[in-house]
Amino acid sequence: MARRIERRLRAVGIRIGAVQSEIAILDQQLVQLRDELEDARLRSAVEETPSARVDHDGARRQCETMQAERDRQNRDLDGLRKTQDQLLDRLWSKRDNP
Repeated sequence: MARRIERRLRAVGIRIGAVQSEIAILDQQLVQLRDELEDARLRSAVEETPSARVDHDGARRQCETMQAERDRQNRDLDGLRKTQDQLLDRLWSKRDNP
């Protein structure tokens, strides 16, 4: 039973690392998208043309979509950490009570 828990712990640990990497990439992309959004906002305010407004709206939607994905990844990470904690609790209880 302990070996099975250890295998699951390793798998969860690998998945946690992968999700953390994905979040780091999303963070970098969000910085870039926010800069692009700010540029589009300024162009829209200065130019006051329909195409500038469309560009701004597109940049805003893209930024919102990326932020939603980052939020989803954070929820996944929270769930994985909770699973990891539960598995660790089970593993330690097995070792304390052989």
